[in-house]
Amino acid sequence: MIFLLKKERMPLLLLILFYLMTRLFNLTLLPIFNDETIYLYWAKLIETTHAHLFISLIDGKPPLLIWVMALFLKVLPQASYLLAGRLPSVITGLISLLGIYALANFLFNSRKMSLLTAFLYIISPFALLYDKMALFDSFLLSAILWAVYFALRTSRSLSKKDALLWGVFLGLAFLAKINAMLYLFLTPLCFLLYANWGQLLKEWKKVLLALLIALGVSQLFRYSLIFSRGYHQYTSGSTTRYALPVSALLKHPFTVFPSNIALYASWFIAYVTWPVFLLGMAGFIMLLKKQPRTGLVLLLVWAVPLIATSFVSIVTIPRYILYILPYFLIASGFAAFQMLRNKLFTLALAVLLLFPIVFDSQLLFNPPSAPLPFADYDQYVSGYPSGYGLQKIFTFLHEASRSKKITLVSLGTISTYPYGFNLEFWSDTNVNITTIWPVEKDSPKVIAELAKKTPVYVVMKFNSYQEHKNFLKELHLRKILWSDKPNSSWPIFLAVPQAQK
Repeated sequence: MIFLLKKERMPLLLLILFYLMTRLFNLTLLPIFNDETIYLYWAKLIETTHAHLFISLIDGKPPLLIWVMALFLKVLPQASYLLAGRLPSVITGLISLLGIYALANFLFNSRKMSLLTAFLYIISPFALLYDKMALFDSFLLSAILWAVYFALRTSRSLSKKDALLWGVFLGLAFLAKINAMLYLFLTPLCFLLYANWGQLLKEWKKVLLALLIALGVSQLFRYSLIFSRGYHQYTSGSTTRYALPVSALLKHPFTVFPSNIALYASWFIAYVTWPVFLLGMAGFIMLLKKQPRTGLVLLLVWAVPLIATSFVSIVTIPRYILYILPYFLIASGFAAFQMLRNKLFTLALAVLLLFPIVFDSQLLFNPPSAPLPFADYDQYVSGYPSGYGLQKIFTFLHEASRSKKITLVSLGTISTYPYGFNLEFWSDTNVNITTIWPVEKDSPKVIAELAKKTPVYVVMKFNSYQEHKNFLKELHLRKILWSDKPNSSWPIFLAVPQAQK
């Protein structure tokens, strides 16, 4: 019996190994970018000082993921800070893989289809990219996915344990990102839609208790930070910076919707690729005909957040819709499973899946060649937030500080400038990092005073400061190093005072 159990689990174990291979391979190939430097800097600050535990709240971000990053920073060597930051996403991505397998198996009671759906998750370029980045989005996806799974399980079992786990995962989602608020309404709706309605009426007390447990526990997580310093900034900053206020939305509900929905749809299609998108849409149509309740639940948890986000988002980037991916892939898996019943369609399916696999190979081996949507290509490859070009600067500064103390001046006070350099030279006592911003009339004097004590190097982004057309001349600097990004007009400069040899 034990042998049979192990044999049955072998395909899932192989998928897990395949997942780990794709996520751990070249995990740090894509250089660190702006947002990652901020989150890792917070984590490094916590790991080093054992203080500032709630520093992320001031930027509207919950601290849980930052704490996990700090733990990895404690365990891994200083030079592996990017690895330490990205490993938590690899772990949460693995939890998502198990979650999509569990949800598909629960909905269709088919191990083969569940394995196929999990395979689609592994080869999805959208999941592959963000399971390898030091961001909150993979954490949000996994928490919401398991909250949906336990909400649907609770609808059939009315078990207190399932309701408790529903509440725990929904609460964890609240500690990932504000987007989870949608599922405070969506998971109870899915619970009611998927339940046996006769049982709901007959056992209404159990139904009410299950809802109270799930929603009550989730709110305990949500308000667990209420007494922490920075909670006010967290609750206000996590909404006002990224979403339209309710008053504005009620007056002009279509202010951002048309452009947002077009952008989000184009990004989603680009990441799942056209063949898989068409497969998913076909899956929804078939499900609504054959298993309408299942199809409706999956459509709700996929489409409603997409539409709602399009109505309220002020800031739009592709990763803000990553968390809706699993439900679309389950619909795609359903359609793909039907195709496997016909040899001719099986061959067609194999051809269709080549599209995401080719995308994956580019992400794994040469990210600048991957067909990323422009918004992400700009952030991670060619634009000023990208970390391409930093290594050349780092290498030069490591060599310059090998035998003497130097001062690095960052023209900027947040994100990569200076946090990327703080992380790289955290334990290097020969490198003193200071910042100047804004650039003012006395800035050249400040740099000149620093140069009297140690050699000074000034790092800056080209085109970052439009009001300073000749900032090298203004600051009495001369350029000594220029580091390009792929297909970019945003190189990184390293300069020194004109009098410095």
